[in-house]
Amino acid sequence: MIRSDQILSSRLKLFERYINYTSAETQPAVQSATSFPQKGQNVSIGDTFLISSSMVNEVRLGYNRTYGYTLPINPIAGKNWVSDAGLTNISGGVIPSEYGRPTITIAGFTG
Repeated sequence: MIRSDQILSSRLKLFERYINYTSAETQPAVQSATSFPQKGQNVSIGDTFLISSSMVNEVRLGYNRTYGYTLPINPIAGKNWVSDAGLTNISGGVIPSEYGRPTITIAGFTG
């Protein structure tokens, strides 16, 4: 990881950050485990500018790039979890707990 903080003036500050990582995800099984490579990079840049004593302008930009290899696992071969949930026009899911369910919005309800 590399991070740089710069104070260019009493009103202007910058920061930059770069992260490059390599790791592995281990998926345990009954008597063994499988390791899948995981890689990624992250770049962040931030700018804070003091316009006046009561107004601040702040901009932050970031970019993430990841690679993770896993094998599709379907506990019931051929079962299309997405179709069974009544969803259309999207590809079939494998394990609902891994890929999640869509967000549901109820009009007039908050909380």
